[in-house]
Amino acid sequence: MKLNVLYALAATVAFLILVMLAYLASQRAGRIRLVAKPIMTPIERETFGYLEAVVPQFRIYAQVAMGALLRPEPGMSRQDATRLRNRFSQKIVDYVIEDPESGEVVALVELDDRSHRAERDRARDTMTAAAGYFTIRLPAGERPTLQNVRSRVTEGLEARRVAMAAAQAGLTN
Repeated sequence: MKLNVLYALAATVAFLILVMLAYLASQRAGRIRLVAKPIMTPIERETFGYLEAVVPQFRIYAQVAMGALLRPEPGMSRQDATRLRNRFSQKIVDYVIEDPESGEVVALVELDDRSHRAERDRARDTMTAAAGYFTIRLPAGERPTLQNVRSRVTEGLEARRVAMAAAQAGLTN
């Protein structure tokens, strides 16, 4: 009889352990497992400061969702619009330069790093260009400094100005 009591006690202990493990697992599963992360890396923050210094007449926005900048043309089927939206909805533009007077987006700025792939960048630039945006790229391998950010942004804004003037004159394709 003592053996039966011992078995019953062992079974009860095993059952209680299983109940406790199930309870602990359910508590962990119910918890949202997220942690905060910085909006920008140290290099991105540094570049943000350079952009503000280079074009103080404009507003600079960082880490802008492409979904805030692009939308499918009206009149597309829902399926086609969804398919197109899915190509950009999870992507982020590093910086947006905006004219504070008009609200016009002057340019998009991409800070390329080792993770950037040229083919993917071209596809992305094609999408944003189709919507009328001009992209300035700060290339990988060139650590941003005030001087090279100024040079790239100045060249980019001049290229945009020339392209817009040519488009208005009807000289582009």
